[in-house]
Amino acid sequence: MRRPEWLVHPNGALGLAGVTIIVPDPRPLLPAYEQLFGPSAVHTTDDVLTVRAGRHRLIFAAPDDFAAMHPEIETVPDEMPSIALATIRVRDIEAAADHLAQWQVEFESAGRHGVIVPARAANGLALEFVAVQG
Repeated sequence: MRRPEWLVHPNGALGLAGVTIIVPDPRPLLPAYEQLFGPSAVHTTDDVLTVRAGRHRLIFAAPDDFAAMHPEIETVPDEMPSIALATIRVRDIEAAADHLAQWQVEFESAGRHGVIVPARAANGLALEFVAVQG
């Protein structure tokens, strides 16, 4: 099913790093994810729940916490839970940004190692492209 030519994208995407989900309150999710992935894979900071699933990361945040983590992303979900952000690993962030610019896709810098495509430019889901470190 996974032909090698299908695994190469001009934007340099290597794979999904994780998703961020907006929920009314992430605390009730803690026991289920600890049971599913083990306590060492589940972390809480304030009212944000982070789950490590292999090399992927699931982040559950209340709307205010999501806004504090990503002030550059304008999102107001109609319903919750709502996947608000997909984080995609790329080898070269400049090449990814160049590809987005070439295709006139709206994006903004998210520091030295990333760019963000707002939800309004990506069918309702913000996309964060991050450079693979190391």
